[in-house]
Amino acid sequence: MSDVMHGPKVRLGRSRRKTYLIAFIDDATRVVPFAAFAMSENVPAFLPVWKNALIRRGLPARLYVDNGAAYRSRQLALVCAKLGVVLVHARPYQPAGKGKIERFFRTLRAGWLAHLDARATDSVQTLNRSLWAWIEGEYHNTPHRGLDGRTPLEQWALVSGGVRYPDATLDLDEVFLFEAKRVVHKDRTVSLNGRLYEVDAILVGQRVILRYDPHAPPTRPLDVVHEPPAQGRDRLPRQRHHREPRGPRPIARHTGRSLRRLTAAHRGPRRHPRSGTAARPVSFPTDGVATAPSSSRALRAALAPSPPATSSGARTSSPSSAC
Repeated sequence: MSDVMHGPKVRLGRSRRKTYLIAFIDDATRVVPFAAFAMSENVPAFLPVWKNALIRRGLPARLYVDNGAAYRSRQLALVCAKLGVVLVHARPYQPAGKGKIERFFRTLRAGWLAHLDARATDSVQTLNRSLWAWIEGEYHNTPHRGLDGRTPLEQWALVSGGVRYPDATLDLDEVFLFEAKRVVHKDRTVSLNGRLYEVDAILVGQRVILRYDPHAPPTRPLDVVHEPPAQGRDRLPRQRHHREPRGPRPIARHTGRSLRRLTAAHRGPRRHPRSGTAARPVSFPTDGVATAPSSSRALRAALAPSPPATSSGARTSSPSSAC
């Protein structure tokens, strides 16, 4: 079982930064295989602690972890698969499943962190030395109520005969190498963490797997493994959907009449705003084209009221000749 606890701040250069305690505990004996403080809780900080725990106390049958980003990483799943360890994630929002390691964290806060010397926080190395001295000297030798009064080391001695250790021929350094997939460029280079590495020219355009140690210096060469393309896979042919041919689109024909004139003709005659007389409607010829006045004077003459009809023999006198 593994989990992370927020730790004290340590001096890093001119400032102080927060630390994180990554710890492992055995469910049957309450023994802590390994625990260490780190400056972050990501995968590169978690895997070295996991590796030291395997070396000290052997391989577990199952690893019960949280749902954090480090525990959900592909790299941790690969390492557990290579070692034959079943990776189990806790159910979200159920802290009771991690009760034993949470109880260890509470004991650590009360028994060691509360009495921590200020000089122990000068660096991460001094903090880890002080932590491990407390675990081996006090915690492992204190009787535990969950173990019927036995200490964790005494309980470990009773069941340690069935512990499975890594094979002597197994190279743990190679098992814990990180892996990244890349495609070789035309100049036979691959990029990793902002750096370019040259590979064989025969791998140009091929997909390769880079195996590296994130804590090693950048000048250290990488292990390049060629990833051959998958063979023998039954791939279904790509289905193409053909559309049904459509008929010819109808051609829109111009009628020669505008919408404004059709609307005016439908509404009928309007009243002139000045004279109050009805404006003459626009007449449409039979061919569908309306005639419009050619000038503003002709338009006013068309809108003016028509004079009253007179007889053919009558003569009209001008206003100036009237008495």
